[in-house]
Amino acid sequence: MEKIRSEDPNAIIIKDVPLLTAEIKQTLVDKAVVVYATEENQIRRLKDRGFTGEEARRRIGAHVSIDEKMKFADFVIYNDGSIEETRRQVEKIYDQILLEERHV
Repeated sequence: MEKIRSEDPNAIIIKDVPLLTAEIKQTLVDKAVVVYATEENQIRRLKDRGFTGEEARRRIGAHVSIDEKMKFADFVIYNDGSIEETRRQVEKIYDQILLEERHV
């Protein structure tokens, strides 16, 4: 896979890659942010979107486990709290990435 490039050297490109693995990370992205939610919350959210419990479990099972993704994540967002808690985590990570990129 080829990395996406922007005309703006300071651009941050965000990709949603649910099947991201450590090997793909090495060729696809500079930083990996993993969003963690308990399996119970993942199932509940998928059921809210119309999936049955069985469909939700099958879909979650098709992905690389969250524990495996967290091993190679540069940042982890814990998404079991309030929207505001999640927003604060996202903003902090975004600011840190911007800061790191400016010092490269």
